[in-house]
Amino acid sequence: GCTGIFNMVNSGSLSPFEIVKRYHELKGDEMKTTFITPEQLDDITSARRSNCIISNNKLKEIVPSVRDISEVVDICINEYIENEEK
Repeated sequence: GCTGIFNMVNSGSLSPFEIVKRYHELKGDEMKTTFITPEQLDDITSARRSNCIISNNKLKEIVPSVRDISEVVDICINEYIENEEK
């Protein structure tokens, strides 16, 4: 069998800004969002943000169908929008 540490993560990466932008695209609203740099974010939050891209190569060796994060986030956002409107 397989042993060791496996990072159970989707392939790819998205920034918080990309997720918010995608939400507005899928919802079909015209809300304007403004990008801020990580340094600007540090100035307005109490904890610094950690941005990590974690390898899932070992996972993909046994589960080659691991989906890209963009696809999965779209599914989650669509479900959220569907439930938000109830």
